Amino acid sequence: MSHKASKAEKIVRERKIQQMILDGNSRNEIIRFGQEHWQLSPRTIDWYIKGCKKNVRDKLSEFQIDSLARHYALRSEILTWCFEQHKISSALRVAKDQAKLLGLYLPQRVQQMKTDFHGLSKQQCEQLLRGETITVAIHFDLVDGKLIFGV
Repeated sequence: MSHKASKAEKIVRERKIQQMILDGNSRNEIIRFGQEHWQLSPRTIDWYIKGCKKNVRDKLSEFQIDSLARHYALRSEILTWCFEQHKISSALRVAKDQAKLLGLYLPQRVQQMKTDFHGLSKQQCEQLLRGETITVAIHFDLVDGKLIFGV
């Protein structure tokens, strides 16, 4: 009968398996290693692999969140500097970049669609040109992989 692994042994195993995963070793290679070095069953090794993959995903997610926060803070500082220097066009570019970073823009294909006033009344077109807000019903269609919309 095998003994129950100590906490220290589990940590050593987790670190080794995590490193093997990051090095690109296959499941079979990890199982073979675990059987040879620790006399573990494939089921137990799969349990370690699952935990290690979750740990890697969690760390990656934390890294992505931290990176996003750093990039956003940097752009905020640049934006403040642009306003202080009265560089409005630069400030607008930074603000647009900041919005893209946060995923606030529509996908590129939707952005590239030409805007026309088809379906709007003359009065609605004039309101738009003056920068006023108008209310319209919009319908969307997907044609040949392109998003088409109209009023």
